[in-house]
Amino acid sequence: MPRPHMKLALFVLPLILFLTALDAHAWSFLTNTLNAPYNQCLTCHVSNSNLAMNAYGQDYLDPTHATRYHNKHNSDPGNCTNCHGNNGYPIKRSGLNNIDSDGDAFTNLAEFSAGTFPGDAGDYPSDVTSPVITAFSLPATSNSLTVAISSFTASDDVGVTGYMLTESSVAPAPGAAGWNAAVPTYYTFAVADISTLFAWAKDAAGNVSSPSSAQVDTTPSQQHVNVPPVAFAGNDQIVTEGQTVILNAAGSTDDLGIIAYAWVQLDGPGGSPIASGSADAVSLSDATSVTPVFVTPAVGINGTTLTFELTVTDGDGDQSIDEVSVSVDDNGISAFDGMQGVISTLTVDGDPIGVNAGTGNACVSLATLTMQDMPATASEPRDMLYGLVEFELKVTDPANSHLTIHFPAAVPAGYKWFKYTAAKGWFDFNRDLISGGTGEGAVFSADRTQVTIYINDNSAYDDEPATGIIRDPGGLATGTGSTPASSATASDSNAFGGSSGGCFINALSETAGNSGPMPIIIGALLLLWVTARLFRKRQL
Repeated sequence: MPRPHMKLALFVLPLILFLTALDAHAWSFLTNTLNAPYNQCLTCHVSNSNLAMNAYGQDYLDPTHATRYHNKHNSDPGNCTNCHGNNGYPIKRSGLNNIDSDGDAFTNLAEFSAGTFPGDAGDYPSDVTSPVITAFSLPATSNSLTVAISSFTASDDVGVTGYMLTESSVAPAPGAAGWNAAVPTYYTFAVADISTLFAWAKDAAGNVSSPSSAQVDTTPSQQHVNVPPVAFAGNDQIVTEGQTVILNAAGSTDDLGIIAYAWVQLDGPGGSPIASGSADAVSLSDATSVTPVFVTPAVGINGTTLTFELTVTDGDGDQSIDEVSVSVDDNGISAFDGMQGVISTLTVDGDPIGVNAGTGNACVSLATLTMQDMPATASEPRDMLYGLVEFELKVTDPANSHLTIHFPAAVPAGYKWFKYTAAKGWFDFNRDLISGGTGEGAVFSADRTQVTIYINDNSAYDDEPATGIIRDPGGLATGTGSTPASSATASDSNAFGGSSGGCFINALSETAGNSGPMPIIIGALLLLWVTARLFRKRQL
């Protein structure tokens, strides 16, 4: 008759084999189901040893897909074809192909087709395709040698990085002088004639487009007598500390058309440009725009007055100047007085918050919103503490930009910083989940009275496509959707990855680390030995 511990062995050994098979499935999925180079963890994770989700893994495990994904593998882990296509990588989810998860200007499908990783911004396909000029036109005649460009647009499979206008049909070298990052708005000819102008575009890889040409007759300029422009910097304004202000030069006029606008802040009416270190100095979103914006600085109880000078230039080079004043009143918030570089404002609920753009960057737009101001989504933040905050940050270091939001009291435990993007909807922007704690994401201070938000210019988390400006809408909440945070499942809490889970490969091998099934076998054998000893003592 078999001894009791032998009976136990007959029960435990199949359990060992079952656990080993589960763990082995996670690893065999990589090597047997996925094609090289995607048969390794770093397809979805930061690396083969750091199993925090990378940008592609985060997109793949969005809140709604993550639950279905985990439920499917937990109930039927062997049937991969329900979720995976025949391309050698998991892209069957609708819409994921056309997303650029890692922000390197290539879609996920383009990266998979080229054999590069869609979750690594430093790994991307080589670019051999030249840009294409999609539109270029000039007016038929011009009363000035300086001609305004009617239209000039170009496209590229990755992105256009330079524009040039020449009177020669010979293609300019990608490193030649004269390339501009922005589309030129005018061109000045040397002599009056019927002239042909050629438009060019280039990309970051140095590919130069074929030209597009247009003609203009500038001989009417010989008979034209120029009328100087008239600058109008807009009406004086009275605003509040922490408010976003829009300057407006649209009322300026000229008989030929204004080709350039230039704004500068003065130290007073009729004065000199203000020193950058002055307490009243602000940063304009774009000093050459018709309508630049800025956020008013912190002021004392007596307020202050800011002066701005506008210079407009017409096609003949004539200029006109006008000034506008902006009176800034104290907003009455004292919670952040004495904090260097902090601009205060009130949320939609009337609570004070402070914003600090840090050294080298500037907050040029600041708004407090409600969920009604945002696009409706299936999964929205709940229990919002201070409403939503949307800021625009003008940056000098695109790869190392951040903004800190100060709160009047410690944020209660359980609240996280939730961010919105058009591609991802709402999600927990925790820095550990987003970048493994070293890149983009939100980090609370130890006392939870402030949160610092790290976003790189033109990354997947930047809502502003223009280079040099980062825009972010977000706010404090306990979670998204209808499931209470206290009852969230493991798959819910890891919906966007992280070292504790996020995909079924990680979940199955969570206890085994990177050493395969061996720790499970050892643990099961140890359990068998301890149980056998207990049975033996019981017999004695």
